[in-house]
Order: sequence, then structure tokens, then C-alpha cells
Amino acid sequence: MKLSDKDSLKAFLTLHNNVSTKDEAKYVLENLLNDKDNWHLADNHLDFFLDAIYCAIGVCYFVLEQWNDAIKAFDDGLSAANKRWPEYGYNNKHRLYYYLSLCFANKLDKGRCLDAYRKTVYYEIKLSSNVSYPHFDFYTFRNTKSFAIADLKENKISFSSLFDFNDPVDSAYFACVDRFIEEETDPVNKLLLEVRRETYSHLRAKCFITSKHLPNHINYRPSSIDIPPYMNTLMWSHYASYHNGYCAMYNFPTEATQIKDSDGFVLKVGEINYVEELQYPDSLDFNTGFFTKSKRWEYEHEKRICYYSLSDTPSHPEVRLPQGCLKEVYLGLRCDAEYEIYDALRDKPEVKVFKMQLSKSDIYSLEAKEVDRATWHPTRPIPESKTKEKRRFFFDGSLACDFPRGSLRYVVSCGEQLVELDAHVASSRGVPRSGRGHKQGGARSDARRSRRLQSASVRTPCRHRH
Repeated sequence: MKLSDKDSLKAFLTLHNNVSTKDEAKYVLENLLNDKDNWHLADNHLDFFLDAIYCAIGVCYFVLEQWNDAIKAFDDGLSAANKRWPEYGYNNKHRLYYYLSLCFANKLDKGRCLDAYRKTVYYEIKLSSNVSYPHFDFYTFRNTKSFAIADLKENKISFSSLFDFNDPVDSAYFACVDRFIEEETDPVNKLLLEVRRETYSHLRAKCFITSKHLPNHINYRPSSIDIPPYMNTLMWSHYASYHNGYCAMYNFPTEATQIKDSDGFVLKVGEINYVEELQYPDSLDFNTGFFTKSKRWEYEHEKRICYYSLSDTPSHPEVRLPQGCLKEVYLGLRCDAEYEIYDALRDKPEVKVFKMQLSKSDIYSLEAKEVDRATWHPTRPIPESKTKEKRRFFFDGSLACDFPRGSLRYVVSCGEQLVELDAHVASSRGVPRSGRGHKQGGARSDARRSRRLQSASVRTPCRHRH
């Protein structure tokens, strides 16, 4: 069969896209290799299909269990794909790396298998991530720890490991693969399962709520959620530190989620599918493994952005957002970091700020009151380290009493009496402070301390002045 023109080659590759028997593999190899001299002829444009040709040859060698020949063909296919499609060609790259991982698994080469499979997953996500939702508002609930405030200030979002989530089976994939590894006896299959588990352990996620279902959701319904996300009291309690935190609303334009290959990571936006139960399947696809949860969590109306990188992934990677993605911030009923949030938004006057309060019509509901940014100037709190700093005095070498900094008097035990020393008295009498070697000087120093205590003013009962 002559395959020297583009149309006949394309039809042949489509017909034998999934080679499954050794006889078919031999037939495909014979036809492709016999026409090898014509592959690089520019006038017939066969170079356009080089990655697909090498992939088909590699699959045939794989079916024939000729691992080294298959690896060579897949490597040639990747070289052709990267040359022809430096930023595209995700489908062929995904398939080439997938078969490479299988070849290395059959050679029990775990390191190279892991490297190939990590790239397989990267392009798998890349294939399904060419979707954006610029007309949807995404809400996230946060505490007021420094990294959560930094996300507001530095215009970024940070991701978390799936193992840090509050539901131990938040992602069904790991529960399934752990069971498969435990039960598997074939060394090749067991190696593949271990490689896949390690690969997906590099996945990170960020959780959001939207007021509408995403269009490509498996159970898509055009209707909206019954209340605005920022009024979800359970979310405030569970994810915003018992109403002490904040809720932020983002809008992600296309460029925020569609990442170039040169960035080295990929983002996938999807909606959680809630199910009554999930039996252990024979295999799991990406959406079932990482976008499925128990129906008990349905009140969250969760949408998820998954982060995956080809390099070593930190526990909490960060992604910078285009300017203007942050639209609104809602302060919880008990927000304990109003000044910090004010400071983080100081150079973002376009961001609207609201304070949550109890509804005037329903005590179990919330409502948001907008803050006037022009007059909003919360008081800067006194640093906690200043208010809790303590001074320590030693008297007889056996007892140390702590008092808050700023107290006017210091109370200690002297024999059977309570001795209260004014701060200036303690200083003038030479009462030593912590770290000044209260055990140094022997008996003479102890006698000197005793005389100082006896000359001090003794008052009972003891009270602190504030």
C-alpha cells in the first residue's frame, strides 16, 4: 500500500488508531516502514504527520512487546511533536508519553516511568483545560492568617495539597488506588499504580463557590443556587474561622486560567459532582477521581481549580492573577483582622468591601452592608507580642513569678509572706531580672537578696494597680 500522499496516510492512521493484535501490528509496521523514505518530502507535507506516524509505529512495537524499539519510536515522535507543535499538539504528546510510561513499567524502570507519566497527566489536564468562565463570579472563604491576607495584598491565589483538606476522602482517587496497590500482585501493574499515586500526589487545588452551575457540568442545570454564596452561614463557620475571617469574590478572565506551556504548570477549572455513593471501580478517570464528592457536602456548591506542575510542587503553590480579578471582599460577623484587610486593599480602591451582619428579618440569615471606602479607616490593633510580654524576677533562686508588662507591682513569695514590690522599688532595690544569673554569688549573694527583700515595703493583701 502506498502512503506517500497526505490523504491516504491520514486514512490509514485513523483506521489503525488502536492496534490490539500482533498480526495487525506487523501489518501496520510493514506498510509504514516501507514508505519511510517519503516521510520527509516537503512537497507532500507528510512531515505534518511525523509525530502521529512515530506514535503508530511505537504502539505496534509495544503490542509486539519490543520495548526498546517502542521507546525509540515514541522518543522520535516526541521530538517531531515538540518541533512541529511547541505550544500545541497536546493529544499526540499525551498519547506518546502514556505509552512511554507503559514501556518503562514493563521494563520495571520506575524512575523513567514516573517521569513519563507525570508528563502524561500534564497533557491530560491540558487537553481538558481549554475552557474559561469569564462571566462567572467565584467566591472563596478564608481565615485571617498571614498567607490568606497576603493573597489579597499581592493579587494571587494559593493552592493546597488534597491531603490537607478536611475530608479524608475528598478525592476518591487515593482511596481507590491505595486499595488497588494493596491487592495487586503483578509487579508491572503494581509499579504503575504506585507511579500514578505519586504523580497525582503533586496535584493541588483551590475551592470556590459560584451562584450558578458551570455549563459543562455533568448535571448542568441553568438555575441559580437559592442564596448568594457569601450568605452561606455554614461556609462561614467551616472555612472562615467561625465568621472571624473573610470571603473574597473573584472573576477570572480567559488569560487567568489558560496557561502557556512555557509557564510549566496547568490549571483546570471544574465543578464537583455530588453522588449518593461511589463503589470501588476497576479504574478511575480524572473527573471521577478529583471532581466527585459525597452528597453530604452538597451544601458547599463547590467549584475547584486544580493546579499541576511538571516541576517539584510546593505544598502551597501560588499563582499571580491579572489585575482586576479581585472584585469584592466580605468581612465576617466577628472579623478579627479588619485593619489587616484594610491595609491589604489600600492600593485597590476598585474592590468593594462589605460587612456581614444578621438579617433584620430572619435571625438565622445574613446580609451584607457595603462599606464606604472613603471613610473606612479601622484602628490598627496593638501587636499581640507587646500586650503579652512578661518580665520575670528571681528572689531566692527557687521561685520565679511572671507579670504582664506594664503592671505597677510584682508579687512574690518570701517565706510565708506575700511581698509586693512596686516596679521602681524592685528596680531600685536591685532585684535581678531573668537571665542575670540569679544563682551566681553563693551564700553571700543570697544573704544580700534577703536583706533587700526585708527592707522592701510589705503589704497584704496584694493587689495590682492598672
